[in-house]
Amino acid sequence: MTNETTETREATPASTAVESESKLFAFLCYFLGIIGVLIVLLAKKDDQFAVYHAKQGLVVFICGAIVGMVGVVPILGWIIAPLVGMVLFVIAVLGMVNALTGQAKPLPIIGQYADKFNF
Repeated sequence: MTNETTETREATPASTAVESESKLFAFLCYFLGIIGVLIVLLAKKDDQFAVYHAKQGLVVFICGAIVGMVGVVPILGWIIAPLVGMVLFVIAVLGMVNALTGQAKPLPIIGQYADKFNF
């Protein structure tokens, strides 16, 4: 029985190191935006956890680009863009927290659209 415990302890650090790397790449998808998404898609395309967050990070980036374009519209865009931008920022922070805690759950409002990407 002690041998089983020793084997389990030895196997745990290696699996945690891979998991930590996946968490880091998933975090980069939100922190670096499209650059982080591209890094994950090029370097970690076989890591399902990182790719899941890359898809969500891509949706956050696309929404941010749309908000930026809406912000150019006088008056109405100047009011809507900062408000939606703040909501998008909170959603991105939630994505970062999910990535760093190892959770693969959809982000509020925009998470459902990430599943539509196939890569």
